[in-house]
Amino acid sequence: MRRPRFLAGGLLVAVALLTVVPAYGDVGVVRVSPTVATPDSPLEVAIGCGGPCPTRLPVSLVPLSQAPGPHPCGTNALCSPEAEGPPRLPPFVFLGWAEDEGSQSVVHEFNLRTRVPRVSAGIYAFVIYVGARHPGVLVTDTSDSGKLLRVRGERSSDASEGSGTDDAWWIAGAVGLTAIVAVGVVLRRRRSA
Repeated sequence: MRRPRFLAGGLLVAVALLTVVPAYGDVGVVRVSPTVATPDSPLEVAIGCGGPCPTRLPVSLVPLSQAPGPHPCGTNALCSPEAEGPPRLPPFVFLGWAEDEGSQSVVHEFNLRTRVPRVSAGIYAFVIYVGARHPGVLVTDTSDSGKLLRVRGERSSDASEGSGTDDAWWIAGAVGLTAIVAVGVVLRRRRSA
């Protein structure tokens, strides 16, 4: 009697394994360069995926305060947020597709080379859409500051390219103008005396 139950159980497990929708392995941001930038600056985001992996992954940017995170589901469990597709509507900004650049042993590395979008100054998180099943899952890591992007305000078009002398010129000009006015006042007083 034990043999038929064992075979029936094994058959059920085999059928279950064959009908499972394939899921992608662990996916996450590996590296961001630079981590501090201004709009229109070059930006590179490296993503790791422990197989099986798709050929490319869509990546969006969202203010850290609005980043999607895991939520309670079931008893003592956390589930990733789900979405019908890569987030493109505000507060998200779609950055593009990270392309698979090959594997490092069992981990595939994906790279997205783009420019920092024109967004308000602040701290932003990257959101990766993983569509192994429908709906797909949003993967975001907000715990590591090295995997976030701090966007500084845009530079003025009048500003020099990072020489750091803009304020010094204004101060020197103000001091020079004050000195000229002071000399003029002293000379005028001497003439009238």
